[in-house]
Amino acid sequence: MRTRPTCPIGTVFLVLVLAVVFAGPGTVSHGQTGALTDVTQADVERWKRELANWGRWGPDDEVGTLNLITPEKRREAAGLVES
Repeated sequence: MRTRPTCPIGTVFLVLVLAVVFAGPGTVSHGQTGALTDVTQADVERWKRELANWGRWGPDDEVGTLNLITPEKRREAAGLVES
């Protein structure tokens, strides 16, 4: 039986978001305009809701994002190997 990785991708993403938040105002660019804006707590909370993967593959899932590595993707990746 597979178990969840000790550092799921959601945790990595949250750490990156927090690093950006604490980096200081005006250091994050978002939107198509390239304008620098402050990241608010509301932004972080919204990202946590919108970008969460928990439950994406059902309540009994134990591998999370690894579900995206299908046999077809493995064959595709193997086809890219040159040496």
